[in-house]
Amino acid sequence: MNIKNKGGIVLLIALAFLVLFLTMAVLHISTTTSDLKVVKRTADSLRAFSLAESGVQKALYEIRKDFSWAGEGPLPISWNGSDKGEYEVIVTDIEDGKKRIVSTGYFPRKSGEYAKRSIEAEISPSTPNNFYDNAIFAGEDVDLNGNYSVNGNILYGESINPAGLGQEFEGDFPLLNFEQIRAIAVSQVNGNGQNNLYTQADIDNNKPFPTSFWFDEALGIPNVVYVETNLVLRGNVGTLGGFYVVAGDVITNADAEADTTINGNGSIDGCVYTLGDFRINGGGSGLGVTGGVWGRDEVRLNGNATVTYDGGYMDAIRGLNIGFVAQITSWKEDYS
Repeated sequence: MNIKNKGGIVLLIALAFLVLFLTMAVLHISTTTSDLKVVKRTADSLRAFSLAESGVQKALYEIRKDFSWAGEGPLPISWNGSDKGEYEVIVTDIEDGKKRIVSTGYFPRKSGEYAKRSIEAEISPSTPNNFYDNAIFAGEDVDLNGNYSVNGNILYGESINPAGLGQEFEGDFPLLNFEQIRAIAVSQVNGNGQNNLYTQADIDNNKPFPTSFWFDEALGIPNVVYVETNLVLRGNVGTLGGFYVVAGDVITNADAEADTTINGNGSIDGCVYTLGDFRINGGGSGLGVTGGVWGRDEVRLNGNATVTYDGGYMDAIRGLNIGFVAQITSWKEDYS
């Protein structure tokens, strides 16, 4: 083979490698471009979802202030002078007094969107159904042991022992407007100049509790006893009266818990609401509550313990017009 033929073969091989290199380069650039588009679409979608979540939180904030709030938007969101997208919230009334909110995030904006994500949520009513109609209302479990007695309806969120009693409910345990309750307790001053607010120091110093359910029976106003810490009663407690709200530091910390534990003998002539567990450990002569019990966690009766529903007391508490904190009861992404 002569030199000219060898040179031609080398040239053809070089051209073939060049074509192969260029083809691989084009494929790499195409793949990279496609990957970048996927990454951008994913990032834009996440931005839109975050905007939708912001709309849900804004709706919950506004509805807690005004349950008739009907939504807003499209509302642009800016940060450091840069547009971050838009969200739109639509609120409608549904069954049982609840609200349905649909929050949609758009990036960069509703007109000419690159990405759109929607969240649908339901928000509880300002006054939950059946809240005042039960002897026991437990957010989680009801555990009944020993020589117990419950006269009235039982609602529970997760389980009940013995099985077959009461009725299970769905949704979150209702949260009261604790600032309003605390203000009422502070305003109720008895003849000894003592109000119905109980701090940890008051508990430690054995500040006496009211012995009557009524603060002003002629006007139908109950004693509203606000306890800022756990409530533990021991021994012969005698007769205590009023609407007891055991709320911990809930005014500054919505996740706080406060337990109510009653040991010994005696009675509470009224109702008890606690953000933690409610337990009665009745002694030989028994211990009971005449009115009703609400416990965000577990309600447990041990020994000679009795809880009896009292509609008159419940109506008096209802008459205080205490507000409830609206809560999200269900949440899902809307793909429609």
